[in-house]
Amino acid sequence: MNKLEFFFLLITLFFCLQSCSKEEEAPVFIKGDIHDYYTNAPIPNYKIEIIKETNLLFSMMADYSIETIETDSLGQVICMFFAESKFYIEYHLLSEGNDEYVSFEHNIDKNEPVNEFSIGIKPYRYLNVNVKNTTGTYKYISNKGCCSKYEFLDNTFIIDNAVPEDTFTLRLYLWECDSCSRNYFEEKIYIENIDTTFITRDY
Repeated sequence: MNKLEFFFLLITLFFCLQSCSKEEEAPVFIKGDIHDYYTNAPIPNYKIEIIKETNLLFSMMADYSIETIETDSLGQVICMFFAESKFYIEYHLLSEGNDEYVSFEHNIDKNEPVNEFSIGIKPYRYLNVNVKNTTGTYKYISNKGCCSKYEFLDNTFIIDNAVPEDTFTLRLYLWECDSCSRNYFEEKIYIENIDTTFITRDY
């Protein structure tokens, strides 16, 4: 079987699957709450998307958002959508987080008329990085690559999206001169569940 024959076989199989699948849509209710992982305090105005996912390797359909919902003042969400019964279509909740809280993803069981959930979201913590110029080897420094570099004296970088009880990948870039190629340093920093983790590095 050549590639062209194989391609037409896949196309034929795809349309057969579509014709064999039920075209019915069933209502699915979403009911749940979003709260702070540590304090259990409700998280209001937290945006969540309902994502439709197509799980066929040869499908040209991309995953996309069918609805955006937002938690109320009590951190609760209640909504309803119609789910397709095709076996290769799935749904899940997805949030990219916000300035204060991390993202999350949660599967939806479309065969259950009511999906209930209670999810704790971790708040971001700060990472305070103090970098000291102790050797005089480097003239410039940055923690964002070559887009922005600063004169290397004793520099402090404040990182505001560190996840507590997890590792953060710290990247520092150092130059010996303005036209020199950059030197790249990377390490994993464990973030404590405190407001700010302080570290000091010498270069």
